[in-house]
Amino acid sequence: MNDIAVLAWLGAGLLVCILEVTTGTFYLLAIGLALMETAFFAWIGGTVSTHVFLASVLILVNVFMVHRLKKKIARQPTVIKGNNLEAGQWVDVLFWKSADLARVQYRGTEWDARLQTAEMPQAKRGIVQAIEGNHLIISTTKEL
Repeated sequence: MNDIAVLAWLGAGLLVCILEVTTGTFYLLAIGLALMETAFFAWIGGTVSTHVFLASVLILVNVFMVHRLKKKIARQPTVIKGNNLEAGQWVDVLFWKSADLARVQYRGTEWDARLQTAEMPQAKRGIVQAIEGNHLIISTTKEL
């Protein structure tokens, strides 16, 4: 057990975790935790080169886990339903960009609109069902 090495790894980990607060990413937190985990192994024993190797492996594992977590919880566009005041309102289709994407006139401006279902014919009018990001979700029937 080398007290200096344990304190050095703990101090480095704590410093990186404090720096993480200023950046707002979880990557520095993962690195700081890996350094603190290395302090535990330094307390058990081993050489400095073993500690450095272990720290690099732990950093890679922790950063990979954070990357997977961020990918898993990536933000989807917010779908506004329920209390949506736009739902049920009629829109006029100006033209169809593709089979499921249209440009519509609504409240004096043009919007991109996506079909709620693929079976919907390319009609001249639609009904707003929801808002997803900057797109209106439309259909030909009221399904509120």
